Amino acid sequence: MILIARKSAKFNSKKQEKRVAKEIDGKTTLNSGALYFQKGDVRNEKYLIECKTTKKAFYTMEVDVWEKIEREAVSDGLRIPIMQVDLLDGKQRYAVIEHADYKELKEGTYKDIITFAKSFRLKAQDEISLVKFYDAYGAYLSLCVIPWSDFIDFIEKGE
Repeated sequence: MILIARKSAKFNSKKQEKRVAKEIDGKTTLNSGALYFQKGDVRNEKYLIECKTTKKAFYTMEVDVWEKIEREAVSDGLRIPIMQVDLLDGKQRYAVIEHADYKELKEGTYKDIITFAKSFRLKAQDEISLVKFYDAYGAYLSLCVIPWSDFIDFIEKGE
């Protein structure tokens, strides 16, 4: 009898974190950021990255998760928070970054997603999106969803 080993979620997450650390010339954190003194999954001098991976063709991005990452990045030496999301076991890779931190986004080059909810569904796609979260007082958060390769190009330019 031959046993076929399935890759566990933890295995896929660790693989993703190592790949991201190599791509940004950074380091993975101890225990995937579970320790109080070192948050996030991957870090370099400028960015604190939280990695998410799924076999599905979508990932539900929640405002609360973004705000947590943002707080951790600020308290960890004023780093810029990034989420790196792998969909379909890494076949589609995306960066989520605050609009103010991504200077490459030009007017009219993105798909506007406007939501009054506290989450949005990041779907496998090939285009840039600008997600604007609204509350009763107006827009309070604008996030860019871009292909991971575009983000790597962005940081290699020294932005």
